[in-house]
Amino acid sequence: MRRFDKWIVWILAVLTSACAMGQQENEIFPQIADDGTVVWQIATPLDLFQRVGISNPWLPDGTIGIRIFFPTGPFPVGQVPEIDFNSARPQISANGQWLIHHDGIGRVLLWQVLIDNISGNKTLVTTPTQLVIRQQQVIPSGILPLISGDGRIIVFLSQNPDLHDPDGDSDPNNNDPPNPPSPPAGLWLIYIHDRDADGDGVFDELEEGATRTSYLNVPSPNPPFVRLTEVRLGLNPTGATLAFSLLTQPQPGIFQWELWFVPNVQDVQNNPPQRVAISSAPFSVPSVVGAYLAFTASGPFNWDQVVPPTPPVAGIHVVNMLDLQRSLVIETNGVSGAPVLSHDGNLLAFHTTGTMYRINGSQWWLFSDFDRNGSPEDFNGDAIPDFDRNGVDDVFVFDLTPMLQPSPAPPIPVWSTLIIRSLGVGNPPIGPFVPCINPALPSSSVNLIALQEVVNGQSRVSIVDTQTNTVVR
Repeated sequence: MRRFDKWIVWILAVLTSACAMGQQENEIFPQIADDGTVVWQIATPLDLFQRVGISNPWLPDGTIGIRIFFPTGPFPVGQVPEIDFNSARPQISANGQWLIHHDGIGRVLLWQVLIDNISGNKTLVTTPTQLVIRQQQVIPSGILPLISGDGRIIVFLSQNPDLHDPDGDSDPNNNDPPNPPSPPAGLWLIYIHDRDADGDGVFDELEEGATRTSYLNVPSPNPPFVRLTEVRLGLNPTGATLAFSLLTQPQPGIFQWELWFVPNVQDVQNNPPQRVAISSAPFSVPSVVGAYLAFTASGPFNWDQVVPPTPPVAGIHVVNMLDLQRSLVIETNGVSGAPVLSHDGNLLAFHTTGTMYRINGSQWWLFSDFDRNGSPEDFNGDAIPDFDRNGVDDVFVFDLTPMLQPSPAPPIPVWSTLIIRSLGVGNPPIGPFVPCINPALPSSSVNLIALQEVVNGQSRVSIVDTQTNTVVR
């Protein structure tokens, strides 16, 4: 087993204001656990609508760090402590126990992946586990991590082939067959780390074979043109399946986006990655829960399936990789993005500037017509004319459970930031020119959603109880 260095991270219990340095603090990339804990990244300046990558992932301009919101604990609601000035891209396990992020050391190009155990009394003085992916050379090592719902499986990007240790014996030169050989150096590749490879229920043991790390060999016929902003990862909360999109280069000067699905992360040898679709236009960060894969196609594309599951058009696609008939595409009359599935796969959320949508090429419906009776809903004594949205983004949540019935039916809209706009709740309420973007969902039974509101060019993470329409934060 690879022995990783131990680090102790002290999480400050005070707010640090970027405004004190003369800059606005943007809150981006929210993630939410089933216990209501929410984490997000801070940075300034940044393209707030760009869900993948950052302009300079090594030394970004302005402040970069992590914030965390506990629904209960030592901090009052609304007080959000800071975690580490030089950390980015936080993810939280669905059970709320594990926080993962990549971290920079000083002002050199040396990054690592850190995991913090934030469960227990949540005093915000935590000791990371032994997974500290790092090398001594002054080049990036581990970045853009994802974590499974129970914290066991970690997926990340790295250029360091020495991390490849499928035997778990700490010797990258002793990967006996049928284990794959070490990957080529210098390429940004996907790595999978199992913190409990021996299956005894204990994470990060030092015994040989207790953990293992291996790179994902992607059998693409086209060479990958892999940079950080061109690899987009999505991991199932169970850690069983993985989806990703990446940019390839079939010919010099010719680039092609590919969407891939890994049916069994823990047995890639017998369940190799499957290419799902190809396109000249980008695919979004995919969201995957079980066999369901959700993604945005920003233009026409080609399916790599014998029977295409949905029309290959621009829109929000939800594909059941085991039963292609239980698939759909939501087209809008605007710009849509950032689709995300709830941890149990029952809900789909995304943002769009559109006022109308249709499913699988059928009838067009107003987004505000929740019950599809031909007129906008009445949430607070007044209807919501769609034209009052002024072309800004709103977040919409659809119930996918009708797709799971013996006779699959189209999903139905069940919640939207349109409701919050109409009720005039929040502090301050969502105004007519305030975009709402980048939603994050827990399991459907939790009745919470996290999203970004962009007010006067500054992004703020809001948390809403979708059952009572109460703005929690």
